[in-house]
Amino acid sequence: MKPAAVKVYPDGREVLLNNAAGKREKARRIQAMHERQASLCCLCGFFLRLSEAIFEHQRPKGMGGAFTDDRIEVDGKPINGVSHWICNSAKGSRRTPYLIQPHVSFDRQFEELIQE
Repeated sequence: MKPAAVKVYPDGREVLLNNAAGKREKARRIQAMHERQASLCCLCGFFLRLSEAIFEHQRPKGMGGAFTDDRIEVDGKPINGVSHWICNSAKGSRRTPYLIQPHVSFDRQFEELIQE
């Protein structure tokens, strides 16, 4: 029997396990988000190499999220992304809206950010 890669909670949250299967699944999710974001950092919007991409939680545990959620989408909407390490570090545990959303122009995203 293969070891599990993900623990799924009753509320739908998914947490990647810290084992070989979990690490493979994390790498797969990072690649999927990198492709979804057209190789752009979800925080700064600049080019991001896949080899530099790290998992970025939009609702970090330190922000009152209380529980990690490693899903990349919920109801077809992105909830996590990939970013540069330095962007993720600068963001800290603040909740920050992502600049990059699939199939949405940057101009429209910028207008939405201004209106908030």
